[in-house]
Amino acid sequence: MIEGDLKSCDNKRKLDSKKKPSKRPRIKESTDIEEERLTAFQLKYLKGATLVLEFLEEKYIRYYIPKDSIIEYVEEKNEYIISWITVHNERDISRFSKKLKKPFDKEIYFVRGCPSPLYSTVTVVIADIPKRFSPIVLNSTNKLEDVQRYMAQILATGARLSGYNLWYQLDGYDDADLAEHYRVEANEYENRIRGKRAKRASSVNS
Repeated sequence: MIEGDLKSCDNKRKLDSKKKPSKRPRIKESTDIEEERLTAFQLKYLKGATLVLEFLEEKYIRYYIPKDSIIEYVEEKNEYIISWITVHNERDISRFSKKLKKPFDKEIYFVRGCPSPLYSTVTVVIADIPKRFSPIVLNSTNKLEDVQRYMAQILATGARLSGYNLWYQLDGYDDADLAEHYRVEANEYENRIRGKRAKRASSVNS
């Protein structure tokens, strides 16, 4: 009986020795940490950046997200819900502002006698943007209180047009190349501006 127990113990040791060692938790490498950080160039756009959309089918047309938008970030899905109001009769309102000799801005909607705005509400969902760009996206619009006041005035005095749905799906890999293209263009543009400023400064000093 004891001999049988010893054999079973010996066999158990052999089986335990054949077991694969448990995997250690993966430690983030320096490259992973760098990818989660914004570059010095990107940090310049933490506030007030303009978000531009370009579709591969029509590269010569670009669309920008209005500054008077409300952006909600859904962390569980890594989605940004962006909502704004589009006014379709801005030409009429612009003519009204010219008659009053006032600048055409969102404050004109609060002036008595301004044409009733004809508007549509727009909501866009953008997903799978790298999380490091979250502060740039969330800080790209005007102050929430000002946007809510602007929207409330249009909703109270305007007329909503019939709605429709428009759906787009963007390819993440293609968009990554497009973003890199814009980054290089912006960097080159900034370098050109620096060169012009340096020339002006040298001419003034001379």
